[in-house]
Amino acid sequence: MSVRPLRLDVVAPVLIVFRHCRHCEAFLRHTDVEVMYRIYEEDFNAYPEPWKTEYEHLRQWVRAFQAFYGPWVRLRWIDVQSPLGLWKRLRYRLRPLPGFLVEDGARFCGWDAEPALHQHLSQLLRARGWPREGTPPTRLLPFDGTPRMASTLEAAQLRRRR
Repeated sequence: MSVRPLRLDVVAPVLIVFRHCRHCEAFLRHTDVEVMYRIYEEDFNAYPEPWKTEYEHLRQWVRAFQAFYGPWVRLRWIDVQSPLGLWKRLRYRLRPLPGFLVEDGARFCGWDAEPALHQHLSQLLRARGWPREGTPPTRLLPFDGTPRMASTLEAAQLRRRR
């Protein structure tokens, strides 16, 4: 019997690095790869250090999350600056970021809510026949609380400066 995976939306800022079109990427790939990656690195390094730290933490968390829950949970990362992300942030009052929205309507805001998120997910998954026994993790990655997600206003101000 196949069980439909649980849906979890993660609403958080995505650091955007502008790339070339597919045709230009293919051309650059055959010429000087270092130039292409240097451009991407310069774009990424234009962001403030706390944003990069938080983004990297969230990326690693997503990988650890997918490794732990596997096919039982379908994760969708929504950029808070997109129309859908802005609507979800306002509709569900997601503050602080990242915001976690479970398909049953539960919402969790910020890294402090991560233990409650795992507890809630494990209850829902056990009801669906999740084979994993034991207590859910409190945190997938250590987090000291210093990095914070950027607000939409701060991101817009950064884009104007560049």
